[in-house]
Amino acid sequence: MFSRNHLAINASPCSEQSIRPRDGKPSNKPSAIASSIFRSATKATISTLNLSFLTLACALCTAAPALSAVSPDDQSFVQTAQQDVLGNYALAALARSKAQNPQAKALAAEIASNAAAASDFIRTYAKEHDVALENKPSARAGNQYGNISSDDAKSFDGDFAKAIYIDANMAVDDFKDEAAHGSDPALRDFAKKQLQALEQIAGTAQKLGPQ
Repeated sequence: MFSRNHLAINASPCSEQSIRPRDGKPSNKPSAIASSIFRSATKATISTLNLSFLTLACALCTAAPALSAVSPDDQSFVQTAQQDVLGNYALAALARSKAQNPQAKALAAEIASNAAAASDFIRTYAKEHDVALENKPSARAGNQYGNISSDDAKSFDGDFAKAIYIDANMAVDDFKDEAAHGSDPALRDFAKKQLQALEQIAGTAQKLGPQ
């Protein structure tokens, strides 16, 4: 049995304890138990925050995978292939507006469709593998474009077919080499498909060209 002269302890589960002396006035000094609880809660909160930041950092690292490297030869092929493809598209676009022969117009539409799909693949691949692109047609196609852009309606179709035949055959060598010796299976498959398309385009152009 405690008398009134004993200290009275007033504590709650969520607050620091107050010590009441005999005069009934609470002390300003927290009890050792309350201080210990407060310090433990603070440490737990800091530990939880640190763990949260670490988890967030790991999630960000996972969400941004490293770019895949390609061999120097594959990188050179991607850059050259883009120039070939953009050159084909430029010539086809010119022919779609100037060609008179329905067969020449059909060939131009086929070339433009194939070049657009190939260009999409190249741009996506280059972005995923950090390959720098020049985004311009080959100098060969640029010269051909300049030569036939001033043609009259009578001579344009034949000159266009001749230019495409030469351009496609020269591009075939690049795609044939990559299809046989490329390091990346995705690029080899792309080169094989483009090789077939270019050979078909060259065959059609040869039939339409000057005899």
